[in-house]
Amino acid sequence: SMPYRARVTFDEEDNASVRVTSDLAGLALHLPAPFGKTAGETRSLLVTSDVASGSGQVRLPPWGRARWRTQGDALQGQVWLEDWPQAPQWPRQAGWFVNWQPARLDPQQWISLLRERDLEADVAAKSAAQPREAGGAGGASSTLQRVSISTPCVVVDGDCRGALQAAATPLGEGWQLALSGPIAAGTAQ
Repeated sequence: SMPYRARVTFDEEDNASVRVTSDLAGLALHLPAPFGKTAGETRSLLVTSDVASGSGQVRLPPWGRARWRTQGDALQGQVWLEDWPQAPQWPRQAGWFVNWQPARLDPQQWISLLRERDLEADVAAKSAAQPREAGGAGGASSTLQRVSISTPCVVVDGDCRGALQAAATPLGEGWQLALSGPIAAGTAQ
């Protein structure tokens, strides 16, 4: 189990705010650097939420930050991995946006991890079990709007081969991937 502290406070109008902290001791993450950790290592986690406004944030240095808010009936969320912009701007549309800006990216480490976890079969099984929404992709793609990766160094066979920008966005029943950089460029659906 992972120790944590939670505090719920109420303002004069009985609106709740929640604050959760943990050092993540006891939690092992079997992920490539810098996201992996042993159960004995600690990382500082802070989750805050204003229940009445439907907003909150997660801070997990040095891995990243996330924030969300409710605008009418729509939820907006942003996740930044390894980088936090100086003046983050909210997107114009609802849904979640994930931005990862690693100094170096070794795709082989992530491919190996996904093969080890058999993620492709798991995603296919879950997708087949979920009903589709009319006119949309349903499931995660109806709320996950964009996943972006930007790195100055893609590592291939231990060597830095150049920069790469990648963006995945929902498209109909699937996803579109756009790549830009000296080592790969193009789109796929």
